[in-house]
Amino acid sequence: METVLVSDYRKLRLRIRELAREHRDAKFAFRGQIAFHNGAVIPSIMRTGHADYQEVHHPLWYTLVSDMVFSQVLEYQKWLRSRGQDRKPVVESETETPEAPKTSASLGSQIERLLQHYGARSNYVDVTSSLTVALWFAHHAHNMHDLPLLPADVPDLDESPDPFGPMRVYDIAWYERAWPKAKVGYLFVLAPNIPQNPGTLRHGDYIDLLPNVMSLRIDRQRAGLIFAENTVDSGDLSKFVLRVFEFRLPLKGAPRFVTQAKTSTLFPSPDKDLTYGDLLDRIPFQTDLNAPFSVRRIVRIPEYYDKFLSQGSAAWRAYRKRDTYRFISLLFPMLMDQNHSSVVCQAGGADVHLKHATPLLCPLSISFVMDPASADDFTLAPHGDNLFLEYDPIRGGVIAETPIAPSDPRGIWIVSHGKHIWCRLFAKSKGNDEQVGIAATFGHWFAFENGTIVLVGDPAEEGSDESELIDTERELLGLALSLLWDVRHERRKLISSPLPPYLMFSEELIAFS
Repeated sequence: METVLVSDYRKLRLRIRELAREHRDAKFAFRGQIAFHNGAVIPSIMRTGHADYQEVHHPLWYTLVSDMVFSQVLEYQKWLRSRGQDRKPVVESETETPEAPKTSASLGSQIERLLQHYGARSNYVDVTSSLTVALWFAHHAHNMHDLPLLPADVPDLDESPDPFGPMRVYDIAWYERAWPKAKVGYLFVLAPNIPQNPGTLRHGDYIDLLPNVMSLRIDRQRAGLIFAENTVDSGDLSKFVLRVFEFRLPLKGAPRFVTQAKTSTLFPSPDKDLTYGDLLDRIPFQTDLNAPFSVRRIVRIPEYYDKFLSQGSAAWRAYRKRDTYRFISLLFPMLMDQNHSSVVCQAGGADVHLKHATPLLCPLSISFVMDPASADDFTLAPHGDNLFLEYDPIRGGVIAETPIAPSDPRGIWIVSHGKHIWCRLFAKSKGNDEQVGIAATFGHWFAFENGTIVLVGDPAEEGSDESELIDTERELLGLALSLLWDVRHERRKLISSPLPPYLMFSEELIAFS
């Protein structure tokens, strides 16, 4: 990797033009940094110190964004149909190259790419097709701090927070001029691979994110990504770097945008960026397990401002209008300490206790899952034969109305014994979150017959309340089992790999008193 010192913007452009002539078939991507990092180009999730993030936070991020993308599926499909139609290559200057062929934009790939740009981590490295955007990042240092505020400190809201409520802690982020503290900046010019197989990414494959009608941030940053495989060069993409240009800050003759554009230009607030707003709507404040008198968002999504102290600004009010607070009210930890018939199941003459179940959290988008595959023989392995699946506590229940509790249906207890499977539904009774009541169905055994889930034993009288409850149990059992089966590829074989990203178990979320 060659590093070249340049003295001004004009000479930088000339050097990039020379580089383009040497590599006529290459797709150029730019990345600006204020530190060299020994020339390594590695995704943050693969860097030292981020292992705990990957294990604990990433599944919850994935669940949130999955639900968001599913909820926008109609708009997203319109975007896919219009993608590339009658669109001419956009070239900001002669130092920038037209867009290259793209991989197919599936829902799954879109989820991963949104994760990268809104605070989560992924196997991608951020790049841009814009030289000026890259130079802006080479001139500005990122800062992020916790900002604790009492409810009374939050101004100008339609509904004022409780002044005696818990203190909220916000993750405030901004960019500021790196100079004069930082003396030099770096521009990395990369020539990534053009993807060959739409379904598979190789180490170094380039993903062009434009156009993106869902994310103003991605559009403003002319964003792209390069995929890094951690089994190849330990995830380092430096072999795709053609040249690194080093220059004193600020770069002489650089466009005004490079030195004067504000953070909000490239990181618009949630009232302007629909994706940002949707994410914040899905990330409520909950009691901080490590600081019981304060609350913070359940995943760390930074709020971007032009400067640290921005209270009272239009951007600040736009963020505060997205604030939602939920008391922690998971059903499983409430039920596991109880001792009555609702938390005991009779299976094969033995008692099976709910407190010994494996708790799993399911995403809101569970309602999009189809019926499970049929099977003559089945087991819930590797998850065990005693499970408690709880619908995402970030919001209310997934099914709008059930006879058990129209307010908030939320949990399903599943026990497997031989060829039969038993389930009982749990829900919050009506009332406030501080004193949660729990309702439960009777619980019934089911089996598979001719590809459908059928009741074991005598049916209830048709039209009775018990018959309706049995139908509800069967419906939700089908949804829950769908998450445990691979219904797309191996219809008669259960998943034997670790939990998929949309089915998660987080000790952090249940290990509270």
